[in-house]
Amino acid sequence: MSQSGRTEQDFPIVCETCLGPNPYVRMQKAPMSKECKVCSRPMTVFRWKPGSDARYKQTVACQVCAKLKNVCQVCLFDLQYGLPVGARDSILGTAASTSNSFVNQQYIAEQQQKALEEGTTESTGVVATNEDLLRAARTAYVASTHSHFQLYISCFSLCP
Repeated sequence: MSQSGRTEQDFPIVCETCLGPNPYVRMQKAPMSKECKVCSRPMTVFRWKPGSDARYKQTVACQVCAKLKNVCQVCLFDLQYGLPVGARDSILGTAASTSNSFVNQQYIAEQQQKALEEGTTESTGVVATNEDLLRAARTAYVASTHSHFQLYISCFSLCP
């Protein structure tokens, strides 16, 4: 951690789908160039091309938010089950506390970052195996191979 309180990172937290099939990926790193879409703090952006025919992908969430929620920094899907984080949270019944105040969001983000560094908190995404999550992940995988519309319908049939 640097003097300004910002964490330096060498590699993003990315799922295999976003990383692509090529084991030799050339990444561009832009330190503190954009703000996190979740907590609005400055973050290091990584940009790469996963395949020869693919478009460039880049990180949209900071590493602290990705660690706390156990999600990919690019697609914001759960790393363990491959589900959208909103669907996973609704199945588990854990709603994220959203605050409207910018100052309150900054305070919460700083407290969570300190807790992660001290090792006093666990990320909310790492949970014991849940049958509902496994069933939703299987349904989402089958539906995603057919179309995105079926994924949307299957999620709402499982989610309360």
